[in-house]
Amino acid sequence: MTPHFFEAEINSVGYFTFLLPASAALGINSDKILEVSVDYGAALDRDQITANAWAREQNGVIKGFIYTVHVAPGENEQERIVEELNSCDAFLSNLTQFVAMLDRQQ
Repeated sequence: MTPHFFEAEINSVGYFTFLLPASAALGINSDKILEVSVDYGAALDRDQITANAWAREQNGVIKGFIYTVHVAPGENEQERIVEELNSCDAFLSNLTQFVAMLDRQQ
C-alpha cells in the first residue's frame, strides 16, 4: 500500500551547528575539531524543547548521536541548549567516547 503523505503530520524543527576543538573542550589529547549539530523542537507535551545533539569530525562522514537535553521554551533557546550541553556530564562523556571511536577507526 502506498503511504498517503498528505495525511502525515509535519513537525517543524530548528537546527544549528558549532565547532568544538576536542582537546580544549574535553581535556583529551586530540587534534580533532568536532562539528556538533543540534536539532530541536517542541516536545510531545509542548512544555519543553527537546534538543538532540549529534557530532562528527569537521568535514567527516561518520556522524553519531551523542545526547538529548531539554530546556524550557522561550528566548535564546539555542544559547540555552548549548549551556545545557556544556554543563551535562553525560553529553561530555559520550562526546569523549565518540572521539575515541573515531580514533580507533583511523
